[in-house]
Amino acid sequence: MPAPLLSRAPPTCLSCLRRSLAGAGAAAAVAASPASSSFPSSSTIAGLTQVRGKKTKGRQYDQGVLVRLLKDIRQFGPKHSIFLAPRGRMRNMWYPSRKAEYMTAARFAELGLTRDAIGERDPLFALARKGAAAKEEQTTAQKGADKLKEEEKKAPAGAIVSPEPEQAAVLLQSIIPDVITFRRKVMAPKKDEPAPAAASSKPYRNPLLAANASISTASDAATAEDEEPVAATTSTHAAGTPIFGSVSTADLAQRVREMLLGHGEAARIPVREEHFHIQGVVDEDGKPVPDATKVRALGRWTVSISIPHEGNASAVKPVVKHFEVVEEDKGS
Repeated sequence: MPAPLLSRAPPTCLSCLRRSLAGAGAAAAVAASPASSSFPSSSTIAGLTQVRGKKTKGRQYDQGVLVRLLKDIRQFGPKHSIFLAPRGRMRNMWYPSRKAEYMTAARFAELGLTRDAIGERDPLFALARKGAAAKEEQTTAQKGADKLKEEEKKAPAGAIVSPEPEQAAVLLQSIIPDVITFRRKVMAPKKDEPAPAAASSKPYRNPLLAANASISTASDAATAEDEEPVAATTSTHAAGTPIFGSVSTADLAQRVREMLLGHGEAARIPVREEHFHIQGVVDEDGKPVPDATKVRALGRWTVSISIPHEGNASAVKPVVKHFEVVEEDKGS
């Protein structure tokens, strides 16, 4: 029977060549000794087995490079300490910033030192001192916070530090207009609504006439005269008409703060909602409402603005102004 045409490629690396030669030598040895067993020995199998990555010797760990500290470094040691330090830390951090220097044989000779001066790193160096400093700093910060809280408790609420109450009253009196206007939507229907005049002004037309028939009446001029006063009729709301929402002391405080923003001294006046007092508000029965905080109808009211002052300072006369609530325009 002829041999197959398939052929094995020759080995391309040194390991494969050695394995092939070892296998061929083992096969020749087995064939030359017929008295031996037909099974290959363990040494022959070991010679035919390829082992990759096998190491017979452990890799030595890099102990670092000898350095001498030029400054105290926390968790490493004090100044002038000599020990083995990581190469990367020395190359990238300590040597560029002049915190340590390399200790060569020539440097040992210059300093008059021997190999006995080599020590070890002190991982606990300066840790206790840093903890004490941090604790002292925390204690100081706590004392400062407690002192600030005590000062805030002693300071009266709403006290004006600058400007003084008298000056604040003058600024409020001059900056705030006499009448502050608010616009709101009304809830009630309008009064004096004109009656529809289309039916009365339209001339009578005989239903028997054709649709395209033209007629002439003597009332055309009168009809035109009647339409003019109807178009000129205006509608307004009386005071006391209910509105959607309300105008409260918070709205007044916000409006006054907006007015004071453009003035340096007046902008520092602490204007709050409790400083505004609305006067002249009545309920549904017509009885006055004391300490009213909001209005819910169209009209004009008086508001007094009290000036906050410190406990030792004398009270200042409130600033009296007016505010009105008018109907909001349809286009707005």
